[in-house]
Amino acid sequence: MVTSALVACSVPALDLGGKGCPCVAGYTCDQPRNQCVATPGGGPPSSCAVAIAARLATTCVIRSDNTVWCVGFNNQGQLGDGTTEERAVFVQASSLANIQQIALGAATMYAVDGAGKLWASGANGRHELGDGTTNASSTPIEIAAPGRTRLIVAGESHACALSTMDTLSCWGWNVNGQVGNGTMVDQPTPVQIATGVSEVVASGRRTCFIKTSDSSVWCFGKNTEGEIGDGTTNPTPTPTQIPSFTAIGLAAGGHHSCARRADNTAWCWGRNTFGQMGNGTLTEQRSPAPVPGVAGVAELFASGGRRTCARLSGGDVWCWGETPFGMRSAVPPIGIDLPMAIAALMGATVVATASTHTCAVLADGRLQCAGVNDHGQLGDGSVTAHFAFMPTSLPCP
Repeated sequence: MVTSALVACSVPALDLGGKGCPCVAGYTCDQPRNQCVATPGGGPPSSCAVAIAARLATTCVIRSDNTVWCVGFNNQGQLGDGTTEERAVFVQASSLANIQQIALGAATMYAVDGAGKLWASGANGRHELGDGTTNASSTPIEIAAPGRTRLIVAGESHACALSTMDTLSCWGWNVNGQVGNGTMVDQPTPVQIATGVSEVVASGRRTCFIKTSDSSVWCFGKNTEGEIGDGTTNPTPTPTQIPSFTAIGLAAGGHHSCARRADNTAWCWGRNTFGQMGNGTLTEQRSPAPVPGVAGVAELFASGGRRTCARLSGGDVWCWGETPFGMRSAVPPIGIDLPMAIAALMGATVVATASTHTCAVLADGRLQCAGVNDHGQLGDGSVTAHFAFMPTSLPCP
């Protein structure tokens, strides 16, 4: 007996072309239930995804064997497969093994292995690879970050590494002070920014981190729309504390940030043109404000897009902001200015929100994506957009 795997379609179940419930090979559309159903004999869905990163039109995944597989835009070699050819099906990043964590910049991929070594491939015109040169690399090269790296984060064209000793180092493009070293000059190699750091996030042209000692939140970089959260729009090329605010978790979108506080509520600040604040308005927020109706937050996700998703302690996933990824089809994309539960992401362990697509790893290791697919970033073998969460072509070991 074949047990059908169910994948929720959008509401309504339409893609950009007006077609009902688009489904990848091996799945057929069950319109009454608004789901893609695995066809008998079509084979089980991929169930080996562990972690995921998405940015612009690129998606990368860590599989259960700790190898890295990527798909989508590859103009600078960011997929790490030794080419600059874009891919609609996943390809393996060369030479990467025992990878524990990944991150994506605008055109650069970063990976941390089990020994704490840091690797990167892709663009380097703004020193994204941190090797002191501006030479791009389509295969991963090692970055000489201080100490053993335990976390890597990436903005548009800068990156920061957090060591096992809780030391934060950053490098790359620095036009808005997003490297945090007190200048606005590009930084060609990693430079130490802060110590005693428990968590860090980066996106766009800014960086934020949490201090271990008191859970205070500090940010630096672009601040034209209140992205730093200090109540001003003043540029901040050095770490600036958000006054009277503490947090235990962070997430950074393209021009907004959100924090998880000790009471497991969500607070956001920054740009709000698509409802990124989740508070029912489209007005920018220059200091942290609570997201109403969202409680019991276990983790926040906002990796470079104009939306935020929260995984709640009970397994539900709620999202707010721009919505090109599963609830509605519209050109241009529309927003939801109040949080809403996303049925298709129930039980997701990781959600990656890029500019125009969203992917999620479900509890059983299945990988699903939805949104724009002009460079194959949804990983289903096509370049056809779909606003229903559907399985990808990720091969399993």
